[in-house]
Amino acid sequence: MFKKIYIVSLSFFLPVSVFASTIIDTPSGVVKLIDNLGNWAYGILLGLGVIFIVVAGYMFLFSGGDTEKTEKAKKTIIYAAIAVAVAILAKGIIALLQTLLTK
Repeated sequence: MFKKIYIVSLSFFLPVSVFASTIIDTPSGVVKLIDNLGNWAYGILLGLGVIFIVVAGYMFLFSGGDTEKTEKAKKTIIYAAIAVAVAILAKGIIALLQTLLTK
């Protein structure tokens, strides 16, 4: 039990070490930190979006014609699409901030 908790907590806190290596003493350090944060958020949101789309697909398959379950699956797909859109927008905002901060 404790081993599982340790592994799960380690997997959540391990990506934080990426941010510890970034030194923020120049504008390029800020840009690098923002880039690291954006890449991390992009990966998590995109991964979760794909997982939830697959889960919603299974919900559709196993709904058995029940309208309540079908509506729940449709909402799950909508929320997953929103997560993917936010992930793509995050990358775009990061690129915009990089160009604004480096000029």
